[in-house]
Amino acid sequence: MSIQVRDQVFSLTTNGSLYQMKVDQYGILNHTWYGPNTEMDMSYIEDYPEISFSANLWDTEKSRMYSLNDCLLEYPCGGISDFREPALLLRVPDGSSSLDLRYYSYEILDGKYTIEKLPASFDRDQKTQSLKITFKDTVYDIFVYWLYGIFEEENVITRSVTIRNMTPFEIQVKKAVSASLDLPESDYEVIHFHGRHAMERLTERTSLSHGTFSIGSRRGQSSHQHNPGIILAKKNTNETSGEAYGMLLVYSGGFEADIEKDQLDQIRATIGLRSENFRWQLKPGEHLCAP
Repeated sequence: MSIQVRDQVFSLTTNGSLYQMKVDQYGILNHTWYGPNTEMDMSYIEDYPEISFSANLWDTEKSRMYSLNDCLLEYPCGGISDFREPALLLRVPDGSSSLDLRYYSYEILDGKYTIEKLPASFDRDQKTQSLKITFKDTVYDIFVYWLYGIFEEENVITRSVTIRNMTPFEIQVKKAVSASLDLPESDYEVIHFHGRHAMERLTERTSLSHGTFSIGSRRGQSSHQHNPGIILAKKNTNETSGEAYGMLLVYSGGFEADIEKDQLDQIRATIGLRSENFRWQLKPGEHLCAP
């Protein structure tokens, strides 16, 4: 089976990798591992160091050993103590942009999930499995579904997100990326592909410094100016060997891909819809699917 769930540990396996997440004691989904298939629970490597002046969740009381700003998170939200690049930002009528998502439920689906009215990968032979994890805000009836599709033979894991408004009022979606990946190490270089007419997909490779590296498109399409994808590669990685993580949108609209290196030399990579001028009004009972 490509999806296994045990003791609130979610393990997604392909022929060459293990992608693992774990729900912690506060209902936060932590990203614990993405790498070779170790066939074991990798959550033992979780480390919550005491970092002074890192904000805490309201229900951690006075603990200085837990802060979302230091954790490796699966899908981070803004306004609840993590000050790195958020994956999801909403605004409710009282003006708040805080979204405190906690684990609600999960479901394993046969076949590859679909995305309403958007292009997506598919599996005609129905050999794949999909994982749907549901999260709910601690204050409002706002539900977020994280979707994962596992193509075992191709060594590919797909991602998408759906936001559903079950409140009695309209909310505004300001940012909703398709995928976020937190990694504990930062000794990577970023590879991306830019270009122009008759000279498409030129390769550029650069080292990461502290702060945020960003590419994207304001044109309403990805086009040849920037391919909607990035690769994080170790310095000795080449076209035939080495360690690399790739993120690519099956989508050709306005997009952004950001890579942030934080105070603990951890990396966060996000990719999705461009948020600069994105404002989606979500009425009661409506939902929004990210590509």
